[in-house]
Amino acid sequence: MDLYGTFIDPLTPHHMQRALLEVLIMAVPAGLLGAWVVVRRLGFATHAMGHATFPALVIAALAGWSLLATTVAAALLIGALIAALHRRRELQSGAAVAVVLATSLALGAVLVSDVHDPGVSANGLLFGSIFGLTTEDLVASAVVAALAIGATLIGFRPFTVAAFDDDSRRQPGADIVQLMLIAVAVAVSARIIGSLLVAAMYLIPAATARQFTTRLSSLMIWGCIIAALDGVAGLWLSATADTPPGASIAACATAVFLIVATGRTVRLRFMRTIPT
Repeated sequence: MDLYGTFIDPLTPHHMQRALLEVLIMAVPAGLLGAWVVVRRLGFATHAMGHATFPALVIAALAGWSLLATTVAAALLIGALIAALHRRRELQSGAAVAVVLATSLALGAVLVSDVHDPGVSANGLLFGSIFGLTTEDLVASAVVAALAIGATLIGFRPFTVAAFDDDSRRQPGADIVQLMLIAVAVAVSARIIGSLLVAAMYLIPAATARQFTTRLSSLMIWGCIIAALDGVAGLWLSATADTPPGASIAACATAVFLIVATGRTVRLRFMRTIPT
């Protein structure tokens, strides 16, 4: 069996090399920011930010605006709205995020319907187009990765305090910065995996790492590694099975999570059977 031809050849075309570079770059913010998403239970909010990019992409296509700039602006707006709602005692943030999520999907569905046909593929907006990346997309991803690294190094302590403080209103600055970073990262990543699946990039790898580590620094490192492996495996699956790359990356991430979670469950049950 030719292992090189089986595993390496599908990843050698030029468009695949650019896609590989992109997933490796975005694995950095996926691991670093994904750790905060898991620890602070921001998965639902991150999911809503991803969906908010869908109508923004359609509007940008209709108006001829930059897809990247429009999605970043929309995600920042949603991030600021969610940050404000998190500080409202009389309003449950989960319900507010659900409203934002439903509104975004409804608006996107109306805009992309036959009545307001933007002339773009809805599948491309929902599931990403990583094989059509531009140099601008790669530069934006590198900037997001640099921001995630810088924010983690500089703000690790206030972020940690905000994550484990029952009253997050004591750390409003940390809350806002975290949500803004996640919003920008989600907006840029929507070009990779699509607005419908983008939350998987910032939730599943970190949730997988959480199965075998509870230390925050280890969670970030392993989150980056797992996100990179999920991305490479997803691209390989897409090239060999002719499946959508965004969905393939999400499917590989889910498969890895299920394997690790199942292994952890089996190990814990086995440990309970050993006499002390």
